[in-house]
Amino acid sequence: MTREVLSLACGKQIYFEMVASLARSFRQHNRDNEISFTIATDDPKKIPADVAEWCEVHVIENSEAVGFELKLSLDLYSKAERTLFIDADCLVTRDLTEVFESFEGKTFTCLGKNLDEGEWFGDIAARVKAIGTKEIPVFVGAVYYFERGAESKAVFDEARAQADHYDDLGIVRLRGRKNEEPLISIGMAKAGYQASLDDGSFKCDVMGFAGAVRIDVPAGTVSFRDPRREFLHCPKCSEVAHPAIAHFNDAFTSMWQYRRECHRLRALAQGHSSAKASLESKLKVEFPQRSKEFLKDTLRPIYHSLFGARKVKQNERL
Repeated sequence: MTREVLSLACGKQIYFEMVASLARSFRQHNRDNEISFTIATDDPKKIPADVAEWCEVHVIENSEAVGFELKLSLDLYSKAERTLFIDADCLVTRDLTEVFESFEGKTFTCLGKNLDEGEWFGDIAARVKAIGTKEIPVFVGAVYYFERGAESKAVFDEARAQADHYDDLGIVRLRGRKNEEPLISIGMAKAGYQASLDDGSFKCDVMGFAGAVRIDVPAGTVSFRDPRREFLHCPKCSEVAHPAIAHFNDAFTSMWQYRRECHRLRALAQGHSSAKASLESKLKVEFPQRSKEFLKDTLRPIYHSLFGARKVKQNERL
């Protein structure tokens, strides 16, 4: 395998459902190129049959890593010369050949920026001083690209070694766990690798956008709109981005846009026509959820005046 997309599914059933949706979205636009798709998992029996029949599976055995720390061993899960890791809570909206071609020759990179001060899971300036570099890559770890070899392995080795010093370095935990992002960032910085700037053409994180998200995976159309983006996020960016990878990070997988596309992709995998899959996903997912959200938004002030604020629901991914 020369080019490979790699993702993870371990633990709770929700992660297997998400990785299946990612895989189906990938197949919609990449079945005729030479990019393979691999799922690293602790339980291959949980991978839906329609996905398992065509994707590669790497079984993670006897691993003590949990949660985000599983990403510290991506080099051990991949056999390809060039690997693009994509988090399970993403959807692919077009052919990924352009993404691979853009990254080719970069031993290790991600999508973000390089900073020497500020706050990112702790004080950046203090971390830079502690590890002896001029700056560190800052990013959302939904996408990593690495080329097979001793150089990229060194990044993962350093990240794994630094995990033992996580709290000593003053790195803030995420949901009570060690987060792989600042650890891989340290590994990259020490090896001299930087994050790659992206105007939203390759990946967008729903968490970073204040405006509307429109997506139709089978049609290959997607837009992330944020009026602030031109001024706050990227001076050279336009108000609207059209990413190849849409990242519904954290609790944003509860959005009707994400759930509708997952339902549509599952229906297509079951052999439904495009028209039937589209109509069914609108009737069963989009319309009911949008109606519910409208009623909640309309009645929320009345509810709060009578009963006060409701307790925040626990994230189903925890």
